[in-house]
Amino acid sequence: MQVFKLYLKIIKKNLPGIMVYLGIFLFIVVLITTITRDTSSTTFEQSKVKIAYINEDIENPLINGFKDYLKDYVKFVEIEETEEGMRDALFFRVVEYIVIIPDGFVEGFENDNPMKLKKLAVSDSTSAAYIDMAIENYFNTAENYIKNTDISSEEIVDYVKEDLDVSTKTNISVKKVEDNGALKFYFNYCSYALTAVLIIAISSIMLSLGNIHIKRRNRVSPIPIGKSQFQQVLGLFFIVLLIDLLLIFVGLFFRGGADDFVFGLLSMNLLSLSIAILSIAYLVGTTIRNREAANGIANILSLGFAFLSGVFVPKELLGETALQIGKFTPTYWFVMANDFIFNLSNYSFDNLSNILISMVVQLGFGVAFFAMALVINKKNRTSVE
Repeated sequence: MQVFKLYLKIIKKNLPGIMVYLGIFLFIVVLITTITRDTSSTTFEQSKVKIAYINEDIENPLINGFKDYLKDYVKFVEIEETEEGMRDALFFRVVEYIVIIPDGFVEGFENDNPMKLKKLAVSDSTSAAYIDMAIENYFNTAENYIKNTDISSEEIVDYVKEDLDVSTKTNISVKKVEDNGALKFYFNYCSYALTAVLIIAISSIMLSLGNIHIKRRNRVSPIPIGKSQFQQVLGLFFIVLLIDLLLIFVGLFFRGGADDFVFGLLSMNLLSLSIAILSIAYLVGTTIRNREAANGIANILSLGFAFLSGVFVPKELLGETALQIGKFTPTYWFVMANDFIFNLSNYSFDNLSNILISMVVQLGFGVAFFAMALVINKKNRTSVE
């Protein structure tokens, strides 16, 4: 384990600088998370979820009853009914959720050919899942009456209101929204800190080992190349594990009401992203020649990934082109997995499969970038010889 021990010595030498970078980025993450939690902290009784309601269809008892049903636990806010107006309302958090009744919805619904409602929500709003559930409850109940009875729309609305339990409305507990919202903010913003710190840290270590004389000395050492690279990877994983443990430990302070299983999924998701970012950092470390370049690349990638993946800007406000580009970053799938985790209604395989797929995609990025780094390393060894 000579190479691994060498990595530990280099890590120890670079540890003060790494901790400074990590401390700075972690401070930024905690500060943003705390501010966000404080500004959004509330209870359901004090402040209802703000939503915009847009009806592009005809006035109908079924639709009017739907709006009356919602107003018991949401606050309707008027916004500009244009695409730009809706994006602005979500971005500036004038509303957390927008529901749009499309033209022809009532006719299709009453003739067993329902159209989908248009729904938009800020990416970090955990209340969106509960509003979705309330909407589904209303229209599923109404659909049962339409299919099995011949009563009028007015009577259907009355029966639906009686059937829907009042407790369903009070399930939108904003304590859960508050606590889990802060935790979600924290883990999402961790991706920004993790990307920057890992690229800087790994690049510094790779540069320390990149001296041509050291490379030539390693080439004539009795340690096989494969074993040497394996020990290098162990050393890099050791760094990742230390950083992840610190980020997860700090995350405990924002845990709120999240149970052990949810927090465990978040930690696994963070580890998946770490492996992907580690591979990117390893690739960067094999191609650069100075620390200034490493710092520049770290800033570009950390900020770029954060903007394209929905960390800094909600996905709903990003253009289609930006979203398509974002899918080619591991951070996009990290944020998507977090969205799935916080929208879990139960722990069935169907719900968990979406989370696992997102994690596997992140690991796939890790394999791809690591393979690229190995190819470059092989060429570098050839040039050294």
